[in-house]
Amino acid sequence: MFILSFVLEFIFKHQFFFLIKNTLSFMKNLFNTLFLLICLLPIGNAQITLTSANAPTARTAHKMRYTDTTAAKQLNVGTAGTGKTWNFSTVALDPNEPVELKTFAATTGAPQANQFPTATLISRYGLTNNQGVDYHRINATEWVLLGSVDSAGEVSVSPDPEVYFKYPFTYNTNFKDTTTVEDPDLGTLVTIKTSVTGDASGTIQTQLGTFNTLRVKRDYNGSFSFFGFPIDFKFTYYEWWTSQHSAPVFTHNQEIISSADLGIADTSYYATVLTAQTVANQEVAETNYIAKVYPTPATNTVTLDLDLPISAQISALILSTNGQGMKTHQLGSLPAGKQTTNLDVSQLTSGVYQVVLMSEKGKIGTQKITVSH
Repeated sequence: MFILSFVLEFIFKHQFFFLIKNTLSFMKNLFNTLFLLICLLPIGNAQITLTSANAPTARTAHKMRYTDTTAAKQLNVGTAGTGKTWNFSTVALDPNEPVELKTFAATTGAPQANQFPTATLISRYGLTNNQGVDYHRINATEWVLLGSVDSAGEVSVSPDPEVYFKYPFTYNTNFKDTTTVEDPDLGTLVTIKTSVTGDASGTIQTQLGTFNTLRVKRDYNGSFSFFGFPIDFKFTYYEWWTSQHSAPVFTHNQEIISSADLGIADTSYYATVLTAQTVANQEVAETNYIAKVYPTPATNTVTLDLDLPISAQISALILSTNGQGMKTHQLGSLPAGKQTTNLDVSQLTSGVYQVVLMSEKGKIGTQKITVSH
């Protein structure tokens, strides 16, 4: 009996020892696994903090495309929170909308710049001012939209301008603002209440690539009077920002305009995709719709292969190397798509020239040609 009792006690002690040993080993492995996951978590889903260093600077250019309106309406933007994923890489683009080029420049020489003494930057679509310019003030603490000058030269200075960003800005950052803008068509001031929130973060995939992203939600609410009838509006914009770009890589916008008195209840959707961003130490060229120029050198006639995204009134300027205009060819209304056109260069002296393709929106392509007689 004593021997049996000793054996049972020995087994119990050793079983208990192994139990403790195995438990400690399990806890050690669990701790190492959790530690590894914690270390890896920031790498896979790092939170983005936007500062003024992420804002555009002079000679920054953004190329954007609009999505199909039906696709924008059906798009699922998802919910707020962290660790989210969005795949917008296959969203259909609108074939009737060309690439939009938005460029930023210094305020020197900009139209009506004296009306915006605190501005640090202007933005415009294309390379010319024929669609007007917007004025911005960007510093270490905020990005403010000061106002604009339209293509006719009419100035709109916001008495209480919109604060676009307050820096630093990250997930769960929120600020509210009241903006007053002048509507030249209505001849009145419109007060808009805004709320800006970093409401989600995660990973986004677009045609530009895959990025860690911070989603910014902007809510705009306000009302105005139209011939004495009150009209309410509510706009909700989602923007997906990355640390590599100074514009959202994707936006989704819902705009609701309603009036009980007028029986209006209209909701519209649109979305944009950033397709390229460049920062140059020379002027940034627009999307080049001149695919090819030949022959080179040319003697009497030069042929341009064009690929136009939409139909437009087109002209071609021939400039000398110092920028002097030598000849203008009015090509008329050209259809969208691939086509060829010929330019007469028989009266030009031998040398190197630049062909500049122009539409109503400004320059849409350039190519160098050589003339030899």
